[in-house]
Amino acid sequence: MIQLRRGIIELMPFVSITRLRVRFWRDVPRFLIQSFRSARQAKCATGNLAVSVLRDTHRAFWIHTVWRNEARHALIYALRRAPLGYGAAPGLVR
Repeated sequence: MIQLRRGIIELMPFVSITRLRVRFWRDVPRFLIQSFRSARQAKCATGNLAVSVLRDTHRAFWIHTVWRNEARHALIYALRRAPLGYGAAPGLVR
């Protein structure tokens, strides 16, 4: 879908939704610190439109980010950097 706005063609935004479940209660504080660091990092990234971290039942959390379509590369770059990067919170999630 293409939307026209002020003569500029904009593509539909890219949405990333992730659900993570923390294994043990003792790991929840560390997970929350890491997730809010990640949210802050994503908010500062070029092309980011929105970020939210939501709590669900049984130590599960939803992380929601919205990116401009042309910012997919920024999303991939952000996911590979700490604190979002792989291994940022080993053993916390399954």
